[in-house]
Amino acid sequence: MKNTSMENILPTMSEYAPYGFWLLVYFVAFIAAGHALINKRHSSSAVGWIAVCLLLPLVGPLLYYLIGINRIGSPDRKDRRLNLARRTSPELTRVIPEQYHQLVKLGDAVTGWPAIAGNNITPLFDGQNAFPDMIDSVKKATREVLLSSYIFESNETGKRFIDALSHANTSGVNTRVLVDGVGELYSFPWAHRLMRRKGIQAERFIPPSLLPPTFHMNLRNHRKILVVDQSVAYMGGINIGDRYLTNVERNRAKTSDVHFRCEGPIATAIRQIFCDDWQFATGESLDRTEIGTRQDRGDMVCRAVADGPGKNLLKLQLVMIAAINAATKCIAIMTPYFVPPDE
Repeated sequence: MKNTSMENILPTMSEYAPYGFWLLVYFVAFIAAGHALINKRHSSSAVGWIAVCLLLPLVGPLLYYLIGINRIGSPDRKDRRLNLARRTSPELTRVIPEQYHQLVKLGDAVTGWPAIAGNNITPLFDGQNAFPDMIDSVKKATREVLLSSYIFESNETGKRFIDALSHANTSGVNTRVLVDGVGELYSFPWAHRLMRRKGIQAERFIPPSLLPPTFHMNLRNHRKILVVDQSVAYMGGINIGDRYLTNVERNRAKTSDVHFRCEGPIATAIRQIFCDDWQFATGESLDRTEIGTRQDRGDMVCRAVADGPGKNLLKLQLVMIAAINAATKCIAIMTPYFVPPDE
């Protein structure tokens, strides 16, 4: 019998090592492509990720893992049943012009949030108008302050907010702040650390980490919400930072945007959206207030629409399409990004 030494075997194994490596690479690529095929809600997105994974087998699956997978779960069935039970009251429907009745019905069915009367909405253009009003409301709070922001800079504007939040917190006001784990990296020192030093309960939404490796560029919380005493809420496009002070000449990063002061029962719906985000980020369930139970402040009809990667439908898109279809005279759109889908 002929003896086979290890010296004769090892070269043979080394010759096949590259084939094994590429076999593993394409195996992972096909697994990633299959995951995209099964889990992506839109065919165009699925086809795009499948192409990336198979045509770029070395980096495609890694990109898909980092920015392609939705790791925010959809609401459970119980919550969906509760949402579907909410409808705009018949009394309110009768005072809404008939041309908007279909829009109201679609909003009820798609969002699960009722239209609510008795609100007053005030637009606040740029930071020099929005920030003083928001800070003043925080200082006047007596029970609760809930704040969520994608970007929370630690410059002068950020410090003014932190001082106001600290004042409310030390006065016994229930104060909670949620900042995005990536958005707050726009400035240093990080805002959540400054707030924690002052005793404010500040948490981050999906912060990046090394152990375990976590970095989800596409799963960010871009909401900007401030709810004070469940009766006044602020929402819109303005983050917290000096860049939104467009009246400051030396400001080289001027950013113009608009925020809205919402007074009335709609504040309870905006508060519930914050509570959902807070529970996802921290696991803590805040006390819920029945939507629309607060005192009337005006004659405007409003509806909260919560959308994002954790939802089964593109709710905001559907409601906007319905609103466009309901228009009879004009359509006005203001947006920093205009990349409309086929619909």
